[in-house]
Amino acid sequence: MDISPDVGIYVVGVGVMSQGILRHLGKRYSEQIHIISRHLAGQSISDYEIFDLTILRQKGRKVILAFSSNDEKSSEVWRSPEVIRAISSDSTLCIELGTVSANRMKLWHEDMGELGAECVEAPVTGSRWGAEAGNLSVFRYSADPSTAKEFMSTFSAAQYEFSTPCAPTKFKLVYNAWGAAILASVREYWAQMRELLSDNDIETARAVVENSGWMSLVCKSQLRWAEESKPHIDFLLRHMVKDLNYHQKLCGSLQQGLTNLVFSMYQDALLCSEDSADLASILFAGGGTRK
Repeated sequence: MDISPDVGIYVVGVGVMSQGILRHLGKRYSEQIHIISRHLAGQSISDYEIFDLTILRQKGRKVILAFSSNDEKSSEVWRSPEVIRAISSDSTLCIELGTVSANRMKLWHEDMGELGAECVEAPVTGSRWGAEAGNLSVFRYSADPSTAKEFMSTFSAAQYEFSTPCAPTKFKLVYNAWGAAILASVREYWAQMRELLSDNDIETARAVVENSGWMSLVCKSQLRWAEESKPHIDFLLRHMVKDLNYHQKLCGSLQQGLTNLVFSMYQDALLCSEDSADLASILFAGGGTRK
């Protein structure tokens, strides 16, 4: 679909990621944007009024862009009567930017196919900072690789095209789990260093791990980040546990001992933490406690 000025752009959800994306979409499509949230309808954000899903009853070609936080939210949006009616009655491009399970994404493609919708599977990575800077990375699949590519370039620095449905989601789940394992290893071995070395020597150790060897790429960011007092709300521990659960279901017999161990570590950390705990909780032994 050509995103011409007559196309309405409907952004579903008002999370930290969607707000960053909205800022960049607004630079090019401000007159076409409508924000949708069941819970915030009637309020406003960034000079945009927030509507409920009934706004989709407006006639005309549409882009519906959702950033679903989990399977339940994805199903709630894409299987709602308002969305189904909009897709069935008008030319509609559907874009899912959230990270959901591979099974949910498979059902999403089936639903979109039955409704005859043009769709793009496009989980993103880059965090809140990437969304605010407009340099997210997009892992995408669409029947036509050119679909919405220019549109999505407004909030991304790189778009990686996969050739089969659900491949971007499967990749993202393994990619997230791999990152979780690396982060968990920082927790394990940095805790050992802190117990074994004096205060002076731990600073020398920090200089080594942050500046020498390939591990410095990880340690330089993760150790400093973990020791800040300000929580990173876009890296909530419960979100990673959700993604690891989807990864477990995806991989089944492919899982090895490390995968199960990492999942258990994150689950245990979440049980010992508040609901707002960020990923720094996993960096220290003893649950969600920062020293």
